[in-house]
Amino acid sequence: MKTYVITDKAGRFVAGQRNPGVGTTLRLTEKAAEAGLREGALVVRKDEADATSAEAPQKQDASKQPASKTQTKKAD
Repeated sequence: MKTYVITDKAGRFVAGQRNPGVGTTLRLTEKAAEAGLREGALVVRKDEADATSAEAPQKQDASKQPASKTQTKKAD
């Protein structure tokens, strides 16, 4: 679960809950926050957004990985 901040674009209800006010934080699953994020009613709390991007490992594309140095013998 992540922490989200309610923005001024939020209506009376946010993620199925009565809106407690702009700037208030909510702990929600990504699924529960989906619509609010899309509408701009929610944003990921800044310190969590920074931590999440730092934790995300960078995946290498298989085509960019170094080739294996093993050699195969040709059949004579």
